[in-house]
Amino acid sequence: MFGIKTVTIFGGTGFIGRYIVKEIAKLGVRVNVLTRHSHESLYLKTAGSVGQVRLINGDIANGEIVERLVKESDVVINAVGILFEKRKDDFYNNHTRFPELLATLCSKYNIKKFIHISALGIDKNTRSKYACSKFQGEEIIKQEFPKAIILRPSIVFGVEDDFFNKFATLAKFSVFLPLIAGGKTKFQPVYVNDIAKAVRRLTVSESSCNGKLYELGGPDVYNFKELLELTLEYSGKKRFLIKIPEFLATIMAWFFERFPRPLITRDQLKILKTNNVTQDGALTFFDLQVQPRTVEEIVPTYLNIHKSTCNYVAPSKEGVTS
Repeated sequence: MFGIKTVTIFGGTGFIGRYIVKEIAKLGVRVNVLTRHSHESLYLKTAGSVGQVRLINGDIANGEIVERLVKESDVVINAVGILFEKRKDDFYNNHTRFPELLATLCSKYNIKKFIHISALGIDKNTRSKYACSKFQGEEIIKQEFPKAIILRPSIVFGVEDDFFNKFATLAKFSVFLPLIAGGKTKFQPVYVNDIAKAVRRLTVSESSCNGKLYELGGPDVYNFKELLELTLEYSGKKRFLIKIPEFLATIMAWFFERFPRPLITRDQLKILKTNNVTQDGALTFFDLQVQPRTVEEIVPTYLNIHKSTCNYVAPSKEGVTS
């Protein structure tokens, strides 16, 4: 495997990161995972053999620990990311400054591979703080460590996802679901484990993959309205789908932002207005010989938990926008 002995994964306890840990452990290499709460992440150790997965207690804000881990690594993988800001946990520090630090350290210690998880569509969305911080992070990485590999997934689904679960949860408390931007925005949902498989392929790939950007989308394209319809179908709910004015959606998001884990934020509303699909000519799963799974295969297996005997029944077609 081209002399790879140690892989360090930042963000390894997150939604995408934990799947990456499991896939990288299959390679038989040592896997380092930086975590703020190692006692809560012990389950990751079961991904490999005894002692293979090491949990290092620390924070990405601790430059000394980060540098030590990068220095002893052959491959560095960055899956750090947040979907909403809370106090000091902001987009800029997570998506721009930290990738810059990693890229600088990877260059300093001549790391074999640096794989960075970004997001699809960020180069087309200049209104969202999330998108701008992600794009700035990419640009800095390219400058500091040109041979870095960047992955841009579309919205990610899986058991712990923050998309289908989010709107299935909202359907429990509301008689309608909002059609943001008229429900016409296009998405190409991608299964989280397929992203992890792509990372594993790239970890052991030849140097010809270095410096390339891959856009990772699932096999099918849906608009936002279609995704909400699937969410309701798989969670056993019947709700209105209503187009709401932007100002009203903004008020709703402002209200939800008061929650510890907001169902939706004003910044996420901006993201939901930009198409999120792979571009013609882009490198994709096909180039990595990974066959992506479909929404229909995976999502029904976990949205069942949202089903309940108490269910509001909306009128058949009347009041439902098309």
